[in-house]
Formats: sequence, structure tokens, C-alpha cells
Amino acid sequence: MSLAITLDDVSVDYPRHRALDHVTASVPAGSFTAVLGPNGCGKSTLLRAVTQLVRPSEGEVRVADRPVRSYPRRELARTLGLLPQQTPVPPGLTVHELVRRGRAPYQRWLGSASAGDEGHVTDALTRTSMLALADAPLTELSGGQRQRAWFAMVLAQDTPVVLLDEPTTYLDLAHQFALLDLCAELHDQGRTIVAVLHDLPQAAAYADHVLLLHDGRLVGEGAPREVLTSATVSTVYGIECVVDLDAPVPVVSPRRRDDRLRASSRSGAPTPASVARSG
Repeated sequence: MSLAITLDDVSVDYPRHRALDHVTASVPAGSFTAVLGPNGCGKSTLLRAVTQLVRPSEGEVRVADRPVRSYPRRELARTLGLLPQQTPVPPGLTVHELVRRGRAPYQRWLGSASAGDEGHVTDALTRTSMLALADAPLTELSGGQRQRAWFAMVLAQDTPVVLLDEPTTYLDLAHQFALLDLCAELHDQGRTIVAVLHDLPQAAAYADHVLLLHDGRLVGEGAPREVLTSATVSTVYGIECVVDLDAPVPVVSPRRRDDRLRASSRSGAPTPASVARSG
């Protein structure tokens, strides 16, 4: 199996805590990989380590079986496209100007765009339904529109590996599924998609590979059906839930409050109602 990304015993330390702790994981080439886990577990740091925005304190990251630190900056930008979790809003910049920046790795130092570059920009704007807003300043857009503009920039970059850190943030439900459908199209075309997601049913519906993190450590890797079990999800997220593995894709459902109360009652543990009656 060909691998797009490999992390070999990778640790990343910040001044006050260790964000990744000896993570060994891989992303198959051509996969749609979802990176899952609760807030603060190291998901964003993993993407930042892959793109060299942070340097591991231990271990090694490889892209296409080559140490990522060996890539010149422009070559890496032609290989990996990243939509970060937080995107600044440059004053005065229009949507078209932002998306055109995705072509920078292919342009000469004078920055002159070719007809081919403009074709990539127009295609990216069209696929993200942003063509009508191409001349709009970013500062005048809603949060969801800005998110789609940044995603269009990543599309225009036209890289074989696309890294997305919480790409559905700020998007309403319809645009969430539109963006994920577009990711699925890229995946079908042979791109490697790596997306940090919080919605487990969405991850199970779209991804064919999952990395599950908890407290900076990898606790599960493989197909969603193999990783997203009731026991694993309950442990990692600290909730009582049931995962239906008989559905076409795993469906994660929290146990209802009254079900938990009945379970507590059967076990002899006090429930809020019994405590109130005894008071």
C-alpha cells in the first residue's frame, strides 16, 4: 500500500504541554482520512507537523516516503494544500485575489499569472459556489462565505494532498454537505484528503480511513467501522453512547437521559428523582 503521509514516533512540545506524544500513524495515498478526537487532543498540531508549521521534538514526518524537512518550500506547497483552522481576513483583499494566491507556488518570482492559473482560479470559484462573489472584499463576507473562499484557494493550489482543519466551521448544514461532497469528488479523482472533523456521523459517511486521537496519543487507526466502536467513542469522548455498526455507515447516538437514569436505577445508584423524593 502506497502511503501519502507517515508519522514515525512523532512528538510535538509546546512551552506548557506536549501536544503530540509518540504518534505513529499513516495516511494511505488516495484515501479520505478523517482525523478525530475531542478538543485539545492534538488534531490541528498533527496537520501543522505535516506541513512544517511546527517541528517535531521527536520522530519524523514523511510525505510520499520522503522526510518532509527535505522538501524546498515551493515544492512542498505544490504537494500539500492546507486550509488552517483559523484564517485571517487581509484588509482590502477580494475573493478573487485570495484564491489567486493559491497559484503562487507555480508562478515565477515576478508573480505574473498565466492563462492556466486563471483557469484554476475560475474552476475553484465555481466549484465552491463563490464565482458570483469573486470581486467582493473578504471583509464583507459572512463567516461561511469566507470559509468557502479559503477552501477555493486550496483548490486552486491543485495539490495531490489536501489537508483541511475543521473545514465545515461556520458553514450551515447544506454547505457542510456541499463541501464534503466536493472533498469526496476530489477523493474519487485520486486526491488524498485529510480532514479534521468533529461530526462523527459525517466522518463515518465520507471517510474511508480514520485517525482517532486522545490526549496527544493515537488510540485508533483504520476503517471507520473498525475504529468507531461504542467502547472506543465512549472512552475518548467521555460520553455514554451506542454505535450502530449494522447501518450502512456507523451511526453514533448518545444514550438518552432517561435511559441512563433507568440504568442507574437498576444498578442501585441514586438518581436525581430518588434523591429529590428522599429529601
